[in-house]
Amino acid sequence: MIKKIEDIWQQTYSGKRFYPFREDLEGIDIDDIAHSLSMLCRFNGHTKYFYSVAEHSVLISNEVEKRYGDVDLSLCGLLHDASESIISDIPKDIKHSGICEGVIELENKIFERIAEKFSLKYAYIPKEVKEIDNRILLDEGEQLLNDGIKDWYLFKQYKKLGIILPCWEPSKAKEMFLKRFNDLIF
Repeated sequence: MIKKIEDIWQQTYSGKRFYPFREDLEGIDIDDIAHSLSMLCRFNGHTKYFYSVAEHSVLISNEVEKRYGDVDLSLCGLLHDASESIISDIPKDIKHSGICEGVIELENKIFERIAEKFSLKYAYIPKEVKEIDNRILLDEGEQLLNDGIKDWYLFKQYKKLGIILPCWEPSKAKEMFLKRFNDLIF
């Protein structure tokens, strides 16, 4: 049986239904986001060590706060990949190759809903967060990938942040993500 697109849903960790093609906010839950991102390994798992999207997000949020001192921008840094808790992660070069426009559009729409749910000042990813995201990618590539970053185009545009990645276990990444979220909203 073929479903209408607005009836397609993703079951979350808590058992809720998230409808990616609807406008409602009901299925968005920070615990579900934290759990999912803590279980998603960056670089599609092609890493020397497990390193989650949740940890990546916490490190970005911390760096954004350190550089800009802006709580809203730091919360945006923490949640910048939150839509991946529903539609997973696609490596940057593949995602931006021109064949994933629909996925990028859906990711942006989901982020807008997440931003609304958590009262983010930004309904998009600001340039400050994107820059930190690109720079930490260089630290991640150098520390996590067997061939490093010597041929990466980003290496010519950005400098590494110089962050040492702790590579938390999923339970620790979830805990730290939720702690960071609570620190920023309260």
